[in-house]
Amino acid sequence: MLAVWCGAVALVDAQAQFPISSGKIVFHRYTDWTAWDGQLYIYDFATQSLDNISMGWDKIEHTTNAHFSPDGTHLVFMAVPKGVRVRSGWNIYVWEVGSSTPPMELLPGNGLMDQDPKYFPDGIHVTFKHNGDIGIVNTVTGELTKLTNDGMMSEKSMEYPTTDGKGIIYVEGNEPNSYIYKMDITTKTVTPFVTTAGVQNYYCIVKDDTSFLYARWASESDHADKIYSANMMTGNISSARFNSSGQNDSDPYPAHDSLVFFSSTRAGGKGGYDLWIGNLNSGQTRSLSLFGVNTSLHELGVCYTKNTTPVSVRSSKGIGQRPSILRQNYPNPFNPETVIEYELEKDAVVSIGVFDIIGKQVASVPAAVQQKGEHRFVFNCDSYGIPSGIYFYRVNAGPFVQTKTMVVIR
Repeated sequence: MLAVWCGAVALVDAQAQFPISSGKIVFHRYTDWTAWDGQLYIYDFATQSLDNISMGWDKIEHTTNAHFSPDGTHLVFMAVPKGVRVRSGWNIYVWEVGSSTPPMELLPGNGLMDQDPKYFPDGIHVTFKHNGDIGIVNTVTGELTKLTNDGMMSEKSMEYPTTDGKGIIYVEGNEPNSYIYKMDITTKTVTPFVTTAGVQNYYCIVKDDTSFLYARWASESDHADKIYSANMMTGNISSARFNSSGQNDSDPYPAHDSLVFFSSTRAGGKGGYDLWIGNLNSGQTRSLSLFGVNTSLHELGVCYTKNTTPVSVRSSKGIGQRPSILRQNYPNPFNPETVIEYELEKDAVVSIGVFDIIGKQVASVPAAVQQKGEHRFVFNCDSYGIPSGIYFYRVNAGPFVQTKTMVVIR
């Protein structure tokens, strides 16, 4: 219920009445896009804590446009190597939420501009803008698939997978000549969705099975950003009722039901772009300044996850059952031994594999039937002659498949 948003109430009461009380958002903050000083933050609604997660990542900078994996355990985002402040320096990275291990570059050394990564529903594949084309990368193996091949001749951007993982919504073109399309991944058939002429259409985010959100200019003459909703079945387009006249409302991300997080320059903010939440139906809004999120800088690129526990996106959970889970190895980094622990919700045939950064399997544990409950495996990198580096370890147990990152230091 959003009726309680109005009125002067004590801070603690206001926080209790906020329409979101669990889950997390990630967003970036910077002084100006050209300052190359973007940093990533996570706000946890349950604990009401705000963390600068990019502090200490000393090899990369201008960390922006992050996206949670479906289970909320990982982030993908874009950044440039420290000191490489040029467009061609953009790369995409993956990081395990809460990990002390630095982010890992997904396509190291390719020399191409990689931007705007978004997870698929399987939690393994990521779509992104690959030097002007639509790319998909497997975060476990590093395998790259290109869906288009014309590069900057007809630039594609702001890709977002559909909820069934079979299609991608994306923008093609620039400013007044930018339109939104859907591509079938298998057939590469393209369907136009938003072809509003004379305005810039961009930042499309899939909301549910039938609709997506996006931002666009108010009109050909009014270049203030506004948020719209498009129905993929009917083609109907509607303006968000909370759009503010004369101000910029942008970067929408769905929370649940009709609630949408977004960035705005509207009155009542701290300065620049601030984070807000709005109701598509009622038009009511609430600033996240309530939680100390907003500052005089710009807060943009919000993404929300309702998940707060690391549950595999491929595990099935019944009522009263503890879900299967793969825990972070310890110690990490390590040399030569580390402990891998996991819990099975039921008996299963289990195999464990270790992969290097390009997806080559460098170690494996033969498949065997294991019983429901806790399991512990000591991995020794000397046994496999594994040198220093970043590796993935993956546990397969029937329908449960989960991967985490570990680091060997010699």
